[in-house]
Amino acid sequence: MKCNFKRRLVNPAAKQIEQTQSTVKRIWEIATLIALRREFGFGKERLTRFVDSLNEVYSEFMINAADTDKYDRKKRELSDIDTAIIRLIRELRSAGIDHRELLGDSEKLVIIDESGKVTDLDEVYDRIEEHERRRNGT
Repeated sequence: MKCNFKRRLVNPAAKQIEQTQSTVKRIWEIATLIALRREFGFGKERLTRFVDSLNEVYSEFMINAADTDKYDRKKRELSDIDTAIIRLIRELRSAGIDHRELLGDSEKLVIIDESGKVTDLDEVYDRIEEHERRRNGT
């Protein structure tokens, strides 16, 4: 009988992590609904519209993040999650909103590459904005 015990041990851990992430996401969503209800008086209909819109944003993000880039000659591909995150940052900033001002900057949006190099995506977008300002002469 063949048995890959290492894989068997990893699967429950991965499922537990996935379940925990789903629970944390749901708690955040519920807290958001409560805040919208308390602060702005959102009723069921408006909360439903909000949830539909939020799900649309999630879906767009997942589609953008699922795009892959060719990484090297070994034909490895990496997700384009960094670009998907930068698109979220760009959309808010185009409306004059920096999420760090609203949510604080204790949590960073970072990507860690295979070598362990950490890249802060807000800093990347800050440089993009600065480059665009210089290019446009503003």
